[in-house]
Amino acid sequence: MPVMRSEAPALIPIFRSQHQAALLAWLLLHPEDEYTLTELAKRLDVPLTTLQREAQRLVGAGILQEGTLGRARLLRANLSNRAAVPLTQLLQATFGPETVIGEEFDLTNTDLVLIYGSWADRYHGTPGPPPNDVDVLVVGSVDRTDVYDAADRA
Repeated sequence: MPVMRSEAPALIPIFRSQHQAALLAWLLLHPEDEYTLTELAKRLDVPLTTLQREAQRLVGAGILQEGTLGRARLLRANLSNRAAVPLTQLLQATFGPETVIGEEFDLTNTDLVLIYGSWADRYHGTPGPPPNDVDVLVVGSVDRTDVYDAADRA
């Protein structure tokens, strides 16, 4: 299988790759949970072999912890690493909107929730200045109050 390379993320190009940033963001923004590599590969839409390499680097650096459940390899954030808090804050400010909006806008009768605008452009690799806000489109028969409440929580 060919190696799938990913450029540094346009949202914050200090990370080695978009895949690395996505993996870190998911695990550090869900610190109470642990996931198998297969779950993470599907959730993040990253080839398993690519994710394995990124995970190995981050475990070796002590940023992630690994364990096993049967034959499955589990990953979680290593909150005892002194870089965990500032790294989480950085990832929350840059990659966090996708996670937060996905969770907060999971409303009854929502057909579609889209993030668009400059944040989405940067997330998908379009170079440009850092986004100042996150634009969200909600489609469905949703009560407007519920949408505003979700936006306030986000």
